[in-house]
Amino acid sequence: MPATKQICIFSFLFLLLASCTNNSDTISTNNAITPPPARQESMHPTPTIMTPNNTPTPTPMKKNTQTISLSPFIRIAQIENGNGLKELSGQTPTDKRGEFWGINDKGNDPEIFRFSINGSVLQQVEIKKIKNDDWEAIAQHPDGSLLIGGVGDNDRKKDEYYIHQIEAPKRTDEKIKTVESYEFVYSDKRRHNCEAMFVFNSKVYLITKEENEHQHSKIYRLDTLRSGRKLTAKVVTNLTEPGIVTDAAYDQTKKLLAVLTYNQIMLFRVTNERDLFNAPMFRMAIDLKQCEGVCFYGDEILVSNEEGELWAAKIEQG
Repeated sequence: MPATKQICIFSFLFLLLASCTNNSDTISTNNAITPPPARQESMHPTPTIMTPNNTPTPTPMKKNTQTISLSPFIRIAQIENGNGLKELSGQTPTDKRGEFWGINDKGNDPEIFRFSINGSVLQQVEIKKIKNDDWEAIAQHPDGSLLIGGVGDNDRKKDEYYIHQIEAPKRTDEKIKTVESYEFVYSDKRRHNCEAMFVFNSKVYLITKEENEHQHSKIYRLDTLRSGRKLTAKVVTNLTEPGIVTDAAYDQTKKLLAVLTYNQIMLFRVTNERDLFNAPMFRMAIDLKQCEGVCFYGDEILVSNEEGELWAAKIEQG
């Protein structure tokens, strides 16, 4: 074969081989498998709870907090005039349904009164050896005794304050001679006017009465009641809501604290002392004249004013 023809054939075969190689590369590129995009993980995955057999179960929903409210107050009675209970400044239930212990405030004799839900004064008991040093609050101790707060100080001139403890009078008692008086001062070394006292976890709490409705009252605590030495009421916190506080009461069964002012009543859920730092669960504006006393009475709250009127509201829980 001539040399020229061999060169042509060789060149043709070389070009044909190169063309096949380029097509193979093109097919391989065009048919490449694209990997699936990476799975996007949530920034806040929904948590699940694993049961013992590792089966996921939905996260339980948070239960709604029980709500508390009061029905409108209804006037239920007027304390009898002329029977000694002239300026009712506080009340607490007795151990008999429908009956209460009440006290007069400053300027009256050192006496305690039993009165009924219809306003009848049933008993008048003189407490010997002490004077009415501006009694403004009464509460029941868990041991059944009664605590009377000589804690009023409108002029803020007292050097010390007193809480008097007596056994609840029997129905036939006319006088009580056994009384324990506990002297105390406030931890901030200041004088305070006070009309509100309640017992929680066997400790006595006091809420000051400030001068105007825009101020926040202070809450103090007496850790123990011991005679023979001066006690110190330690500051706990400021009441979260402003107002002129005139009384308070705590119900151990309901875990509710009621705080009364001249123009509103507030309810707090209190299971430990830290709850006193919280805002009230419920507030209601009231216009019941000069209210001085509040207490729990079964499923109701009883409010009294200085004129001896009794008002009641139903506690409604949702």
